[in-house]
Amino acid sequence: MKLLADENVDRPIVARLRADGHAVVYVLELAPSIPDPEVASLAARESALLLTADKDFGELMFRQHRVAQGVVLIRLSGLSAGLKAALVASALREHAAELPGNFAVITPGGVRIRKRAVPWPAARRRNSRQVRQERQVRQGRLPLLQTANWELETRGQRPRLHSGI
Repeated sequence: MKLLADENVDRPIVARLRADGHAVVYVLELAPSIPDPEVASLAARESALLLTADKDFGELMFRQHRVAQGVVLIRLSGLSAGLKAALVASALREHAAELPGNFAVITPGGVRIRKRAVPWPAARRRNSRQVRQERQVRQGRLPLLQTANWELETRGQRPRLHSGI
């Protein structure tokens, strides 16, 4: 798995993941002290899952849609470095299929994965005509057949007339 480890990830975690065969780019070795948005951009450019101990990446992922490949937040404070490395390696091994594109939190109690929905503008772009027609349908001022035909036209299909029988 291709990973980008933020500078706040412990070095033993990075070493363990590399030993397990993961391709890990470590921000501390590459460019220390770069801001979070640049780390997110680097993860996107590298198409890498981002490992971090910084909760700010949740906002960059969900509100600003800047991290596309997913974020793994490591919340293992108070544990030894070796135990942290073992828990992170185990979580990546067991949940490898679920992590890309989502937000995961690794805690001593387990792994929580929050699925990231497609952002609304990318999921459905509407032009002013669509917005106006949807409002007219809700208000009962536009016949449903006209709306159905218009939806077919926007998908590149020809509307068909049905006798209703």
